[in-house]
Amino acid sequence: EPGQSGELRLRLRVKVPDSSNRFGQDGGVVYLGNTLPLLAVDESSGPVLEPYTDLGDPFYSLSASWSVRLDVPLGLTAATTGVTKSRSRVEHGMKRLRIEALRARDFAIVLGSFSVRSVRTDSGILLRRYSARPAERRAAKVTLDVARAAIDTYTYWYGPAGVDEVDVLPGPRSLGGFGSGMEFPGLVLTPDTPQTVAHELAHQWWYSLVGDDQWRSPWLDEAFAEFSARRLPASVVGTDELHCNDADPVASYGGKGPLTASMGHWDAAGGDAYYRSVYLGGACALRLLEKGFGGPE
Repeated sequence: EPGQSGELRLRLRVKVPDSSNRFGQDGGVVYLGNTLPLLAVDESSGPVLEPYTDLGDPFYSLSASWSVRLDVPLGLTAATTGVTKSRSRVEHGMKRLRIEALRARDFAIVLGSFSVRSVRTDSGILLRRYSARPAERRAAKVTLDVARAAIDTYTYWYGPAGVDEVDVLPGPRSLGGFGSGMEFPGLVLTPDTPQTVAHELAHQWWYSLVGDDQWRSPWLDEAFAEFSARRLPASVVGTDELHCNDADPVASYGGKGPLTASMGHWDAAGGDAYYRSVYLGGACALRLLEKGFGGPE
């Protein structure tokens, strides 16, 4: 009941699949995204257990406080949600990390042999770019510059993201059926493409801070993240080439179906329709709404 407490204990053993996906291992990097069990959201109709989709993000959870003890081989680096509070060496060639995330909807872990470059934003967030290959190391500074500008601008527009650190990592060679990036609380997977970096970081506000049922209403996070990234100056993400049809913004890029459709609709429609309708058409719809309300003075 509200105000009462309880305890749930479970033991979980997971074999990470050899799969180039948000949960898998690829190129010597282990991705533990959406891996740890979460309590289902209990709505008035009962627990919400949405079906899985490889096309989008079928995840829906409330925020929680996380306290994690993570044992990692000495030769590997761990990027995670939250802040590492302590490090110690334990037996059998392992090190132990104690990590806390006070308010997070999920907890992600990525393990690999990385070089790390970091910078602190003017808004106080520590940004780290993890690189596994030489080309990524060469691009790390540029990516961090884009990430810092995006985070500071989003903070100015929307307020603090509610995280102290954000880890930015290269994703697997394929993220399943759709996309080149993936977001988690305090951790994003992205190539060194300014627009994608900005989009994935915008998810620290749209879903991580402002929550929604991503299976039932994917536009509430994806359209707002795309709209936010495209509001950034050209000096950060390049020239915005979004051309919108104000008479029917969702159809600007050939999108079909209502913007508010669930992932059930978009799974059937396919990845191209999903991207054109929800990402591009959704950004156009929000741009039209901003035009109607009037932009910031």
